[in-house]
Amino acid sequence: MEMYGERLLRLKAIVLIPRRDGILRLSEAQRVIVLGDWEGFRADSVPSVRSSPNGWAVGVVMDHSPIDDLAGAFLWFPKDWELQEILKAMDQSDRLTEKILGRGWIKGPRPYVKLHHIITGGF
Repeated sequence: MEMYGERLLRLKAIVLIPRRDGILRLSEAQRVIVLGDWEGFRADSVPSVRSSPNGWAVGVVMDHSPIDDLAGAFLWFPKDWELQEILKAMDQSDRLTEKILGRGWIKGPRPYVKLHHIITGGF
């Protein structure tokens, strides 16, 4: 693996992307962290591949690595700090989505319920 050096560092950026009416608004993405020379998305928006309410999504932008060609699959060897930054971005995404929806949620891959949601029935 040494022959690839820093090329294995494939994480280019972590971004928060607003999702409205089934569309990911890439041109409105908020950059959480950018590594290297990533300049942003080529498209202004793309359709969301899953049905979900308006809110915010965490995007992890990756750079192609030579090991991907050899393995025949996209491989990422995350560092702890990269995972921590992604988790922080997911927390921020949940808070921003709550503001848009005006409530929490109990369904989906990452439920978001706070005490005030339970008290007010807001979920």
